Amino acid sequence: MPRHLQSEIHSSFSKSVPTWQYFRDSIKRLFDASSTTRRDDFNNHVVREHNRKIKRLNLPTNLLIPNADAGGRLKTDAIDAIEKTLKAANSTAFAFYFATYDSTSASARSLSFSTNGGYWRMIYENGTYGTVTASGASHATAIPAGSGYRIFGVMICDASGNPIADYEFNSSITITNCNLVYFSYQNFFDGNLINLSNNLLTNVDLNTIDSPSLSYINLSNNLLSYLKLNTIYTYNSIILSYNKFISFDGAGINANSLDLSNNPLASIAVNGLSVGDDALNLNNTNLTSFDSTGFTGALNLSNCANLTSVKLISTGGSSCSINNNPNLTSFTANGGFFNEFSISSNSLRTVSITDFSASIANFTNNLLTSFSATNSNFDDLYLGNNLLTYVNIPSSISNYCSLTNNKFTTFNNIIIPQCPSIDLSYNYLTSFVGCTLSSVQSLNVSYNQFVSVNTSMGSIPLYTVLDLSFNPLTTFAPLNSWKTPYLYLNDCQLTNYSGQGMEVIFSNIGFDFQNNSLSLASVNAIITLTDTSTCDEGYVYLDGGTNTHPTVTPTNGNITYTYN
Repeated sequence: MPRHLQSEIHSSFSKSVPTWQYFRDSIKRLFDASSTTRRDDFNNHVVREHNRKIKRLNLPTNLLIPNADAGGRLKTDAIDAIEKTLKAANSTAFAFYFATYDSTSASARSLSFSTNGGYWRMIYENGTYGTVTASGASHATAIPAGSGYRIFGVMICDASGNPIADYEFNSSITITNCNLVYFSYQNFFDGNLINLSNNLLTNVDLNTIDSPSLSYINLSNNLLSYLKLNTIYTYNSIILSYNKFISFDGAGINANSLDLSNNPLASIAVNGLSVGDDALNLNNTNLTSFDSTGFTGALNLSNCANLTSVKLISTGGSSCSINNNPNLTSFTANGGFFNEFSISSNSLRTVSITDFSASIANFTNNLLTSFSATNSNFDDLYLGNNLLTYVNIPSSISNYCSLTNNKFTTFNNIIIPQCPSIDLSYNYLTSFVGCTLSSVQSLNVSYNQFVSVNTSMGSIPLYTVLDLSFNPLTTFAPLNSWKTPYLYLNDCQLTNYSGQGMEVIFSNIGFDFQNNSLSLASVNAIITLTDTSTCDEGYVYLDGGTNTHPTVTPTNGNITYTYN
C-alpha cells in the first residue's frame, strides 16, 4: 500500500471528509489498473481501518467500499460473521438485513412496517426469532436495548413462522430514528415505500432492488455521501435532504421529485436526469454554478450562498425558483419554457436570454441596469426593484410588464412594442417624449417626476387607463385628439384643468382628481363634461386636498360623484 495513503488511514487525526474523499479517489484509480489480488488486499485493509474510524472516533468517513453487502461494510468482523450465520440459515427467505449502532447502551426503539400481505418475523443477533407478524396492518417491533453494532434480519414466513423462500415482499419498509448504519435488501420487493430517514447511514445501494412498484424513497437526515439506485424505473419521490453529499450523479434517474436540499453539495451532474412537476430541489447547497444541459424538469435552486452563475439550456417544466442567492450575478437562458419562473432577490447584474419563454417570469429585486430578451415570450414579466435604465423586449408580452421602482428617466430607453399593460411607477420620468408604447392599453406612471403634461412634451398614445397620480403635476393639457376613459390624476398639484382629454362616451368611465387644488371653474367643468356622458356606470372623484366645492349639481345617476 502506498505510504501516503497508509499514513492517512492510520492517523487518528485524519478527520476531514476531503481527506477520505481523496483516499477513495486514489483507491479507485489504483483499482482501475490493478489485479484482483491487489484489489482484495486493499478491500480487507480498508474495511478494517474504516470500521476502526467509526468505532474509535465515532466519525463517518463517507468512504464507499463497493462490495456485495449493498453499499459498503459498516460493521465489525463480529457482526459480519453474525450476518453470514443468519444468511446461511434461510438465505432466500430473508427480505433484508440492517444494523444499528449505539455508543452507549440505548433503550429499545421501534421498528415499523406497513404490511400489505404475507407474514414476517424478526431474527436477532443471538439467533432468536421475534413473533410472527400478521399481514394487512401496520406493526411496530421493538429493537432490544444494547450498545455497539446490532444486526437484525427480517424473514418472510407463513402463519406458523416457517420461512418462505423467494417470497415477494409487498410491504412498505420504515426504519426511522434507529441509528441505522447498514441496510441490505435481498429478495424481490413489491412495496411502494422505503423510509430510512433520521439514521446514521453513510452509503446505500438500492440498485439490487427489483421493484417496479417502488415509488417513494426517503433517506433524509442521514450521513449519506453515496447512493446507488436502480435507474430502470420511474420514482415518484426521492428525498435525500440533510445528508453529506458533496457530489451527485443524476444520470439516468427519472423521478417526479428529487430532493437534495441542505447538503454540502459542491457539484452535480444533471445530464440525463429527468424530474417532474415537484422539481429537483437544490436549495441550501454549496453549488457555485449550475448548468442544466441534458436536464429536464422543474427546478428549485434558492438560498445557495456560493452560487455565482446559472445556465438554463433547453430545459423547462412547471416551475423554476432561483431566489435569495446573494452572490448570483450572471444568468443565461437559451431555449426552454416554464409555467412559473422566478430569479428574484439575487445580485444579478447581467442576463442573456434567447428563445426562452414563461407564463410568469420574475426578475425582481436584483441589480440589473439593462434587460433584453431575444425571441422570447412572456405572459407576465416582473422587473421591478432593479437599477434599470434600458429595456428592449422585441418579442411578445401578452398580459403585463412591471418596471416599477427602477431608474428610468426617458421613454426613449423603453422598447416594448407588444404589451397591453405596463407599470412604470416609482421611476424618474418627466415627459412622454420618445414614448412608443402604442400597443399599451393600461399605463401606470404614478410616483414619477412629471411636472406638466402638454402638447410640447410629447404625444400621449391612446390608453384605456392612464395613471399619473402622485406626480408633482401642475399642468395637464394633452392634445385635443387624446382621450382616455380611465384617468388617475389624484394626489398631484393641479390647480386648473378644463377636462381636456377625458373620454366620456365609453360604457364605463373613471376619473380620479382627489387631493389636488382644483379651482371652482375646473371642478364645475369636469362635472359638466362627465354629467352629459351616456356611460352605463362610472365614477368621478373630486374630494380631498383643497379642491373647491362645485356650484353645479350633477344629474347623471349612472355616475358616482364625490367632492368636498
